[in-house]
Amino acid sequence: MRPASSHMKQHHDSPCVSEAALQQLRVLSDVIVDGLAIVSTDGIVLDANPSLGQLVEQPPHSLVGADVTDLVIEKHRTTLRELLADDDASGTIEVALAGPNSADVSIQLRRIELDGAAANVLTFHDLRARRSAEELGRSASYDPLTGLSNRLGLQHALAAEQARAERYGANYAVLCLDLDGFKAINDGHGHPAGDEALRIVARRLSETTRETDHVFRLGGDEFLILQAYTTEPHQSVRLAERLIKAIGRPLLIGDLPLHLGVSIGIAYCPNHGTIGEELLQNADAALYKAKREGKNTYRFFDPSLDEALRRRRAIETELMHAIDRGELDLVYQPQLEVASGTVMALEAQLCWHSSRLGLVDPAVFLPIAEQAGLMTALGEWTLHKACRQAASWGRPLCIAVAMSLFQVRTSDISLIAQQSLDVSGLDPARLRISVSEATLLQDAKATSETLAKLKALDVQVGLDEFGSGTSSLSAIADGTFDLVRLGNVFADEHAKNSRRLDAIIAACRSLGLRVGATAVATPAMREMLIEAGVDSIQGEVVSPAGPIDRFAPFVGSRSPAAARSGEARSLGSLRDLLRPFGPAAIPVLVVDDSEIVSATLAAMLAGFGFSDVSCATDGEAAWNLLSGRRFGLVISDWNMEPVSGIELLGRMRADPTFASIRFLMLTANARSASRIAARNAGVDGFLVKPFRPDALASKILDVLSSDAQFGRTG
Repeated sequence: MRPASSHMKQHHDSPCVSEAALQQLRVLSDVIVDGLAIVSTDGIVLDANPSLGQLVEQPPHSLVGADVTDLVIEKHRTTLRELLADDDASGTIEVALAGPNSADVSIQLRRIELDGAAANVLTFHDLRARRSAEELGRSASYDPLTGLSNRLGLQHALAAEQARAERYGANYAVLCLDLDGFKAINDGHGHPAGDEALRIVARRLSETTRETDHVFRLGGDEFLILQAYTTEPHQSVRLAERLIKAIGRPLLIGDLPLHLGVSIGIAYCPNHGTIGEELLQNADAALYKAKREGKNTYRFFDPSLDEALRRRRAIETELMHAIDRGELDLVYQPQLEVASGTVMALEAQLCWHSSRLGLVDPAVFLPIAEQAGLMTALGEWTLHKACRQAASWGRPLCIAVAMSLFQVRTSDISLIAQQSLDVSGLDPARLRISVSEATLLQDAKATSETLAKLKALDVQVGLDEFGSGTSSLSAIADGTFDLVRLGNVFADEHAKNSRRLDAIIAACRSLGLRVGATAVATPAMREMLIEAGVDSIQGEVVSPAGPIDRFAPFVGSRSPAAARSGEARSLGSLRDLLRPFGPAAIPVLVVDDSEIVSATLAAMLAGFGFSDVSCATDGEAAWNLLSGRRFGLVISDWNMEPVSGIELLGRMRADPTFASIRFLMLTANARSASRIAARNAGVDGFLVKPFRPDALASKILDVLSSDAQFGRTG
């Protein structure tokens, strides 16, 4: 604000208020945070405190004698004059101060009497902090990418809708939406294209719904619509059909027309629940059904889904602890070489016998594991176990392990494979890791990079389900693959694919590739495929999958290394297992904020033969101990205050002094994101609570066995 003398009309004929009276007010006004002005009845500033000077950016003494209305912008001066002229003894207005850096303020008036002369006290309260807080509150309820309301906004809207339903009987519906094909855009064309696709979807959702409906983005490619004032369920059907049509139109991003679909789950109040949270859960269950039954469609909640949803959540919960409870195992299916009639390889397949849920079909739990982010942990366990068992076989058969798209995207398979080979001693040429054609199509760049790293390890690489999609022969012409296995569509004697089958086999032959067939169930299918020229056969016609003991004649006798296969062992056998590493000479530091957990770990370690065990209650205390003496192994919890296990790990890896110390991370979180974060920080091993003694011993064995270059795989 410019100085008062340059823009404010100065007044010197205002009614006199004694200096003594003003001085009494200054003592108080100078310590008041808000701006304060003593103003005569005709609006002249008699005195002002430092806070008002800061607000208007002038020395407070320069305001004395000015017209107080000149302190506010022109359009608000009349409002201030009316406040001063009002006969009421008090009042409040909101105005903007004049000047280049004007602030919004509220002005409160109080009438006072000084030495018998009437005067006004104006308090100027800065509203910028309140406005900022209000704006922050509004922004916290909105998604910055799309401008739609977010989960926080949903909670407020749902509460209001539920209150309206309870009071007036106004029905409403919840529609959960999940985009189909979004990952292909995000991964294939980059995150900017994915972000633009989400913005286009958000606009189309807003354009397709009514003004009374609410559209939310819950995160990722998940959206939700709160359909208000819905008298009949069929109104939700019509809305779902419009949404599917709107999202299905091509999205022009740059010069590329890209395509998306949408799956929708619907829960209607009161038919499918009367509480907001219940409707959200039921709509989510209906969405799961829509995706399972073909995608790009809608489904209403069905009471039978409730049990299915509970079962799915129970599977996810139990699966998080399956490794450490020793509930996982491998079954094997032989691959028969056509020319010799002998078993050339065994494919490892994961099976799970839950202590609480019983035997769970892999077709059920593996998709749930992918959605829950558990596939990295399961894939790592499978690879370690398969290599250990294969190393114990008397015959040098190949061990085959299939990796999913999720594992290719989220984990460093080559690093895990190297550690598995190092720990087990398995010849790399005996390990074959395969990916599906769908993985190659959906994430070509990441998959190619991963396969190149595996080839550098001298591991065999296979391509499964070839011919099921639309990949060209160039995908197999670069020398990456050692074996191409045909898609199940060719394992059918009635399928009209003979010409295509002949062409694929001829192309593979010209490239020097072996061709295998899977899911071969009948002799007729087997004969048809052999006649076509495949090199190997796998499926029920050869043998169903089974435990390794069933195939003892093919794999030969088990070597002593089989003792390290991961089965539950006695404390004595665990001590024998670790004895070659000299545990008595390895000082161990246990870091956990639970005295019970620390004591339990110390007791387990003592049983394994570790005689020098120290304990710390958090990362800071552990760091102090590390600074004073040498340790060979640190076993640390993740979540601790004030310094967490992951922070402790980061400090240690940043200091070359501690480079040789092995670090085993303990956590109650089995999700892949945690493992990835720990691996990126430099962890040597990762174990999920709760765990059994043999699980701890096995993980310590891995950590101590690993070569330093490849030990930190999480």
